[in-house]
Amino acid sequence: MLKKLICFMALITFCAFSGCSESSQNENIELEDAPWGITMEEVFEIYGVDKDTVTNLIENEYDTYFALENGQEMFGEKTSQINFSFLDTSFSGKPQKLYEIRVVYPDDANMENVLKKMEKDFGKTTVPNITLYPYYSIIPSVYEENENAVYWTSQSIKEAVPKENAEEYKRMWENFQQGLNAENWDEFSEKSHLTYGIYAGGKDAVPMFEKNGICLFAGNLILHNAIMEQLETEK
Repeated sequence: MLKKLICFMALITFCAFSGCSESSQNENIELEDAPWGITMEEVFEIYGVDKDTVTNLIENEYDTYFALENGQEMFGEKTSQINFSFLDTSFSGKPQKLYEIRVVYPDDANMENVLKKMEKDFGKTTVPNITLYPYYSIIPSVYEENENAVYWTSQSIKEAVPKENAEEYKRMWENFQQGLNAENWDEFSEKSHLTYGIYAGGKDAVPMFEKNGICLFAGNLILHNAIMEQLETEK
């Protein structure tokens, strides 16, 4: 009886941890093997590449970009190009963190297969559109759902604001987001989400792609985490 009880408790523990892992992946709209916030060197290690084998490498003081054009498979289909973007939102010289993965698939890719695998990882989506604000402007781009485009979002920035440090949190975000102020904060924080997923499975499906592609974006999550870390440090 005791042996059965121990096995039962072990099974519950395993399921709980597995559930947390899957929930976190769904919540953050991230790849299981390349979670948000890892460094460029960690991405190199995961995909078995280095600075000499990637393309379009651009290294700046606070942001870095590079691409893989080696036919790497993602969501079950070979890719034409995978672009990785990194950012230091603290502007303090800390290691830059992964915040965007943009994938271009060849024209003959089975995008229905890609969508099925994305839905398996991130769940079915009912988001009719998404609103993206660039860091350099408060003027957003709105992407509407169509027969060839699907979107995912995580919680909004408004939902993520810590109640006990709300004003300080807003001030820090306003210092980073150009054009953001007290007058437009409510609209911005309601429409902006910590992470996004974008699927384009056809010509002119999403403006950022000519035809087939996906984009996973977590710039707001990376900034949110940096602000929360700073608030914790100032306590």
